[in-house]
Amino acid sequence: MSIHVAVEYKELEQAKRIDPTVNTFEMLARRKHQTCREKLKPLLRPGVDMKFYAWREGTDAFHNRYVLSNIGGVLLGTGLDANGRVRTATDDLTILSASQAKARWAKYSTPSPSLKLVLEEVL
Repeated sequence: MSIHVAVEYKELEQAKRIDPTVNTFEMLARRKHQTCREKLKPLLRPGVDMKFYAWREGTDAFHNRYVLSNIGGVLLGTGLDANGRVRTATDDLTILSASQAKARWAKYSTPSPSLKLVLEEVL
């Protein structure tokens, strides 16, 4: 299993205002990795590992969110996080076709010009 997150310029600028020592995309990615480790690792069964990837935009912009595995995937238009501003907001899951899932898996499993890998770690 793997989790892929974006590290974006606007996030880095916000992080720098809060903590000036967070001044690179890698440092921001390491913060996100630590948060995922704290929140997700306890949910995994013993012996199950999850890879963490942090990406910067290259030639493609980030938009949709995906939950992907080696056997398929789903698309979430806005994401999985809880939005504190709009508590009644919902989103729909869209099951990806086999070819869509395979294409997205390929895009996010190896570095490419469309995305720049910032950090790859195990949770």
